[in-house]
Amino acid sequence: MGKGIGFGKKSGERAFCSEPTPPGRTMHDQKSKMWDRELMKMIQSQYSDAYACAKKVAEYILKTTPFDVPEEEMMYLTVHIQRLNHASQKIADIKEGQ
Repeated sequence: MGKGIGFGKKSGERAFCSEPTPPGRTMHDQKSKMWDRELMKMIQSQYSDAYACAKKVAEYILKTTPFDVPEEEMMYLTVHIQRLNHASQKIADIKEGQ
């Protein structure tokens, strides 16, 4: 069993994790990363406007802090920006109907 190593300061994650990696975890991690990439592609295509906004947020964060926004966080930002867009559209529709 080896020790897991994080990404360091640029990704905003821990620089080092002292917990041992369980046997068989590497295969699980590879499948998980493949699933994450497929999910990211789907989110990018389905919510392209929200993803473009999330990219701008990530660029701003990178420009103003020493942190990079990991792909997993881009998914999180995209989904929540899309949710906010949807909610604001619903509010606008309700106001229009009044």
